[in-house]
Amino acid sequence: MKGKHTRIRFSRWWGVLFVLLSVNVPVAGQERTPVIIGHIRTEKNSVTDISVILRELPFREGDTIGADEFDKFVGKSVENLLNTSLFNFVTADTSFVRSEEYRVATLTYKFVERWYVWPAPILEISDRNINAWYQKRDYTRFNYGAHLVWNNVTGRMENLDLMLRFGKNQHCSLLYDIPYIDRHKQIGVGLEAGLIREHEVGYITEDDKLLYAFNKKSMMTGWYTALHILYRHSIYFNHELDIGYQRYSYSDTLLDLNPGYLATGEKHCWYPSVYYKFKADFRDAKYYPLTGWYFDAEIFQAGFDAGDDQSVTSGWIKFTGRIYRKLANRWYAGAGMVTRISTFPDNSYFMNTALGYNRDFVRGYEYYVIDGTHFGVFKSSVKFALIPERAMQIGIIPTEKFSLVHYAAYLTWFGDAGYVCKNGPAGQNNQLPGTLLLGSGLGLDLVTYYDKVMRIEFTLNRKGEKGIYLHFIAGL
Repeated sequence: MKGKHTRIRFSRWWGVLFVLLSVNVPVAGQERTPVIIGHIRTEKNSVTDISVILRELPFREGDTIGADEFDKFVGKSVENLLNTSLFNFVTADTSFVRSEEYRVATLTYKFVERWYVWPAPILEISDRNINAWYQKRDYTRFNYGAHLVWNNVTGRMENLDLMLRFGKNQHCSLLYDIPYIDRHKQIGVGLEAGLIREHEVGYITEDDKLLYAFNKKSMMTGWYTALHILYRHSIYFNHELDIGYQRYSYSDTLLDLNPGYLATGEKHCWYPSVYYKFKADFRDAKYYPLTGWYFDAEIFQAGFDAGDDQSVTSGWIKFTGRIYRKLANRWYAGAGMVTRISTFPDNSYFMNTALGYNRDFVRGYEYYVIDGTHFGVFKSSVKFALIPERAMQIGIIPTEKFSLVHYAAYLTWFGDAGYVCKNGPAGQNNQLPGTLLLGSGLGLDLVTYYDKVMRIEFTLNRKGEKGIYLHFIAGL
């Protein structure tokens, strides 16, 4: 990629080189002449439909672009195409024909498409994260099964996800998303359904640790279904609306261990749910951004105070913002904030998970869960590119979908802070809710193709605890 607003890839350097070599300058000052987009061509997109590619471009055939902005627009178009997660590499070859008042550009995009069909066995830990599992190293706590992920099914960015998981926590699910069903490629739909049977459940938080209980028959069973409605008005702004229904049953064993697991005191619960998300995404690369910014706002409502003893009513609003900047050659910085406010607090234990799940945690507290209804987390990092993004060819692999590999490595310093309001269900000697959580340390981030990230971090938290932690997603 090129331009001060984009991140450099090996393939994008070649795109810059193609642009520079292709420009004809027969007249002095021609580089200041406005550019008309004449033709847009594509090569080696054997699966992806050209209409999907054109949807990601910030210009159309016939558009006029100022000379000072043209290179930035081309770089941004490559960036957008890579952020679809449909391609490993994208290059742009640009040539010009001089007219009396304009330069007419022909752009040819060349692609290395990803491998889209991933049938794979499942062998995973039944824990919140690998660090929490490794603390006890219980080798019986595994799930197994089969998982089929088929992206870009017909070349129009559809996604099929079929999972059959067995072991301690069983889960069978089917998801199919179609991002575009209208002529303007703005509206999409999806369907999701699943069955769950869990033999092992985190039933209570004690000493800020999640305790598990096991039952051979089951601790919890249930099913869910959802309709997804997607609206993408422009390249960088997305709306998502999910309308779902859930129904779960809990064992006597679970409710005896924690009578507050379900606040109604019943063995069953059901609730319709509505989830809405607005997202603005201007990052250079979604899976490991270095420049740009991101913002989203989420609203969730489960149940609508139906008055039924088996109904659950809970709701929250959540905001996420992140910003990324290049400081100097090979130096980058980023900062982000996540805040959740519960609008309809439910006293059920399982409805009051705050920090310690998914991406919501303060680094250095990976072994802990902090329960509550409201929370906020601030994260910051400064990183140095030990190995700026490069590419290499693995000669023994016959297809470039796997043989052409990009990779990078970054040394990072990070500092996090978080707070959970102490207003959830009463726990067992939990000390972290209502206290300021601080964590800081050094890490090594390894980044490669197919959106793969591995982070190894040494962290010191406010409790004075030191640890080495492993993660498989960008820290910010």
